[in-house]
Amino acid sequence: MNFRLLVIVLVLPFLLAGCGGSSSGANTQTNPVTPATVGLIITDAAIDDWDQVLATITSVELLVEGASPGHVLFAGEETIDLLQLRDFVEVFAIDENVPPGTYEKIRLRLSSLELVRLDAVTGEVAESRLTNLVANGKIDLNPRGSFEIAPGSILFITLDFAVNSFKLTEANNGRLIVRPVIFVEIDSVPAFRGLARFQGSIEELNAADLGFLLCGDRLLAYARNDIESTVERRCVRVNTDADTGVFGADGLPITYSNLETGEDVTVVGRLHQRDVNSVFEDPIVLQAFTIEAGAPGTWARVAGSVLTPLVNSQFELAVAPAQGFAPGTEIATRLFPETRLFTPRGEELDRAELLVGRNVTIDAVLALAQGELETNELRAALIIVETDADPAQDVNLSGALLAVGGTSLTIATDLGDRCVNAADARIVQVSSGDANNIVTNELNLSELESALGALESNQQLEADILGSEGAGGCFDAVVVIVQIREPGLG
Repeated sequence: MNFRLLVIVLVLPFLLAGCGGSSSGANTQTNPVTPATVGLIITDAAIDDWDQVLATITSVELLVEGASPGHVLFAGEETIDLLQLRDFVEVFAIDENVPPGTYEKIRLRLSSLELVRLDAVTGEVAESRLTNLVANGKIDLNPRGSFEIAPGSILFITLDFAVNSFKLTEANNGRLIVRPVIFVEIDSVPAFRGLARFQGSIEELNAADLGFLLCGDRLLAYARNDIESTVERRCVRVNTDADTGVFGADGLPITYSNLETGEDVTVVGRLHQRDVNSVFEDPIVLQAFTIEAGAPGTWARVAGSVLTPLVNSQFELAVAPAQGFAPGTEIATRLFPETRLFTPRGEELDRAELLVGRNVTIDAVLALAQGELETNELRAALIIVETDADPAQDVNLSGALLAVGGTSLTIATDLGDRCVNAADARIVQVSSGDANNIVTNELNLSELESALGALESNQQLEADILGSEGAGGCFDAVVVIVQIREPGLG
């Protein structure tokens, strides 16, 4: 299936301007045929500088060039902590009534974006930086061409708030200028992250195929428990297999037969669309790796580092700060045959990868010492392991682009010229369209070279690059953001 990868780079709040209002949606054909289904997926990447990035989303809309209104996938007000999504995707909305047709762009509206640091001991807010968005925070995500939604099709639109690409600048008036990068992919499968999480209640069990229908209106990354959620009820068909780990509310393994209709569960697995031969009508399917029974809050995600080798299915975890544990807490972590291990990108691991010193995030129930249990322990259902193979993307390189040759770039930095390997990088050029919008174009290396050659004598192409130091002395780029600078524009 054809898909479009979209990239938009935003400067907030100065380059956000609004026009018009969101609508309830409109068909793109006079006589629409079978509607399509779109699953709206949201994810993020890791970042070290902040503990929370709170984005309040008020609408997501599909737009057609020259036509109004568009089709609204979501309208409401949801504040989510993007950093909770660093190793999984969130099913933000499912719309089974999307008019088929040709769409030009996606409009996202944010009412606020807040960056938060937590106290390492208490976990309370130590610093909060709120970016005030003007004109309703309208953000248009423009592809390099239209995208088609076919009648009866099932598509996933993945919005990846790449917080690790944020560029933060303090303005003279004290306001914080934030330039995030959002990657968007439209395809038959979700993009960017391999694991999905879905929390809800079991609507119906189907013992014949050991599956069930799971429905819920609670987002796992929801950050405003004091406000009622406006996400509509979403349902996915959950499939299990012989390797699916099922755990009870006490953190101990159970079986599928122990599950009950109406029970609250959280499922971790991989999303895909309904098989054409399925007897069920539910368009989106979640293949379950782990099922965690219990009401919201039963299972915690505990981050830390492996302190001791895995012996007899146990190791000591050095708990990371700001999670409600006393500073320096070390706690026994217990694995079961059903416990699964994955990388942040959703690749399954052998337990041999659970090495001392590696950072992990554990889905667990904390069992307190009592009776035959002599010490407190974390009962682990699923462990996310940061391996050495995970690409480092926490370094930024900035400077004027001097040359493009093959897959290499030359950048003039404050410390001298640097070579950059851009063979696998996503490249985007940013320019101002008019007073109301910002235009982004994704480029290949040849187009980047042409853009550099087309500069006027008083212009330069400034680059902000996300990546890591390469073994050969060149910087390995993951994302390259370029923008024309002229005298007086800063």
